Amino acid sequence: MSDDERSTADELPKRLGAVLKADPRYIELVERGEPDPAPPPRCATCGDIGYLRHDVLPGDPLFGRLVVCACKAPSLVKARVDRLWSGSQAPAHYAGYTLDSYPGEPEAVASLRAWIAREKSWLVLSGEHGAGKTGLCVACLRIFAELGRSVLFVNAPSMLRRVRATYSTDRESESAVIDTLADVDVLAIDDVGKERLSEWATELLYDVVNRRYSADLRTIVTTNLSMHELNAHVGDATFWRIYERAEWLNLSGNLRRRRGRRG
Repeated sequence: MSDDERSTADELPKRLGAVLKADPRYIELVERGEPDPAPPPRCATCGDIGYLRHDVLPGDPLFGRLVVCACKAPSLVKARVDRLWSGSQAPAHYAGYTLDSYPGEPEAVASLRAWIAREKSWLVLSGEHGAGKTGLCVACLRIFAELGRSVLFVNAPSMLRRVRATYSTDRESESAVIDTLADVDVLAIDDVGKERLSEWATELLYDVVNRRYSADLRTIVTTNLSMHELNAHVGDATFWRIYERAEWLNLSGNLRRRRGRRG
């Protein structure tokens, strides 16, 4: 091998990375002067196209229709969430909140870390105003987002207003907005109990909770209400679905009042 050829081979790992190590035939291709091969697709199911066709016979209603590949679904859900709920994300002043920054009891943080590691489990964060429920909720969502999950934070009263707003516009339907609530990987509903639930709102909340319950999608609820009060507020059907899936973590004290005394 000439010096130039040897130099080319030495550069291969930098250009092709781990793909070279996985398939040494690439070295032979470049040594023969052939073009660098394209790396193999990341998704062996769809070849990185992102869509698949239904494997059905002509005449079937699904023949020729495309379905989203599993490798593409999370990004599509996130795009739909961002489009429909761009104004309903966590308040800006919670942007820097992490579990490590929580100034309350360390046992609460330890419980949340253990909860995050458990698949499919829901969470209810309860406690008085100022206990740090929203900050911890946002911190948990941050961890799920870093794990590649689509996440959505909604304030309960704002969520209802957002759905009602679809009645006065043709741009989005009520069902499209509710679908984002039902389909996102991890949904956090903050301040349940502050809103007054009409019959329409009670049915809407049940629909979202029931669909997430059926799909085993993780859900976080924060509330100032006790367990009995939450049951009375959302109704039996919604409450028992939450109760069956959720771990209940009560946060004691008011962190804002505590900081004020220290100041």
